[in-house]
Amino acid sequence: MVEEPQRGIQLGPNLKQNLLLGAVVGFILGGVAAFIREASDDSVHTTAELEKQVALPLLGTTPKLPPAKPKESIIKLPFGKPEVLAPWTIQVLQSPPRWESLDLIYKNIELLHNVSELKSLMVTSALPDEGKSAFTLGLAMSAARLHKKVLLIDANLRDPSLHKQLNLPNEQGLSTLLSSDVSLPHQIGIPYSGSSYIDILTAGPIPVDPAHLLSSPRMMELMAAFEENYDLVLIDAPSVIGMVDALLTASSCRSVVMVASIGRVTRNHLSQATAMLSKLNLIGVVANGVSNSDSTYVPYVKQQQLVLKEFVEK
Repeated sequence: MVEEPQRGIQLGPNLKQNLLLGAVVGFILGGVAAFIREASDDSVHTTAELEKQVALPLLGTTPKLPPAKPKESIIKLPFGKPEVLAPWTIQVLQSPPRWESLDLIYKNIELLHNVSELKSLMVTSALPDEGKSAFTLGLAMSAARLHKKVLLIDANLRDPSLHKQLNLPNEQGLSTLLSSDVSLPHQIGIPYSGSSYIDILTAGPIPVDPAHLLSSPRMMELMAAFEENYDLVLIDAPSVIGMVDALLTASSCRSVVMVASIGRVTRNHLSQATAMLSKLNLIGVVANGVSNSDSTYVPYVKQQQLVLKEFVEK
């Protein structure tokens, strides 16, 4: 042997180095992926984003409001079926706890108006399925509990839902009144003893041309008559984007409120909807579907528990 053998240099993979390099690369790629996802997600996820986007008063927040179900028995018909073309009068038996958050929203709306100006209010949304109809029904209940004579109208003539929520017939309704020249019944707007009565005018049979009916002089005449007989006329209108019906209905009302579903509606949709409603007395927006951690509403039962805890501590 000329010389002793020397230990060679390891040419295989360096496990520690590869793990460290993989961790660094994975962290970078994860950050890039998160950035791309956030940049491509145009949805509004918080009430702060909503306020910044619409530049309108935030009238309040609500948890996700599910539609009322007939089996819940939240109403009854104390006077039975009305005469032809008259609204149904319902008596509210109970208010679901989630709808109690609308009391504050209704008072916020009142504070934005004189009592004489808040006679008719249309509720809409940028997109369908944002909880608009459930919100409108809950708002009507809040106004009725605060001793207002309320008429709730389903003006979604293409896809009505109010009669389904309340388990009411829909053979006649707003479309029937608009397509006829029958005078309104004399008993509309009669005050009842108590504060739990609401008059309901369902949408009626789906017409061939809803836009033609909603833009007719007859619609203006009906709204004027309703405003004379009720303290508040609430209109559940269709969504704004994609149809002209909401804009036509809004022109017959004094004020408009838009419901925005947190996590579903996008900034682009909000911009389109607010631009279309900006000249039609849009007064504010309501955030629907707010999580419990972000909501400022405290349920009544929880309020009692808090008061009791405070009393015990004292």
